[in-house]
Amino acid sequence: ELCEEFSVLADISAGFFEPFFLHRDFQSRNIMICNGKVRVIDFQAGRLGPPGYDVASLLIDPYTHLADDVRQDLFEIYLGQIGSYPEIDVDKIKASFPYLAVQRNLQIIGAFSFLSGRKRKMFFRPYILPSLIMLQNRLEERTFDTFPTLRRTVSSAIQRFRKHLNG
Repeated sequence: ELCEEFSVLADISAGFFEPFFLHRDFQSRNIMICNGKVRVIDFQAGRLGPPGYDVASLLIDPYTHLADDVRQDLFEIYLGQIGSYPEIDVDKIKASFPYLAVQRNLQIIGAFSFLSGRKRKMFFRPYILPSLIMLQNRLEERTFDTFPTLRRTVSSAIQRFRKHLNG
């Protein structure tokens, strides 16, 4: 059932494809200020894809702990700015955002779990539970009513993670 839901999520997300350059790891730790100028680093995984992916990556960045209202305000500012480019379909970005945010959230959880579990890089471990909770909150949106298995899996993962933390 989970594989089916992932397949649906991938198909929906693929429908938002655009030939737009994506950083693919656009998060706070990859944005640096040098001599008063913004620099973006670590972009070797860049690919073409939907413009909403990188903004989703930045806004759900687990390192920043943005409040929901701040996240929404920043998303609106982004849409206003990117809307000044006539070739960019802002409505498509709005429609794609929830799905791309879920994909990015799943990627974050998978990466942090792998890095802390298999690679023993424990720095990433504290960010797993907040990422799971953020994903659970996103999945509560009506948009994801057709993803009951993913909802249950995330809820179960949160319970197991909390139980493991409490020992």
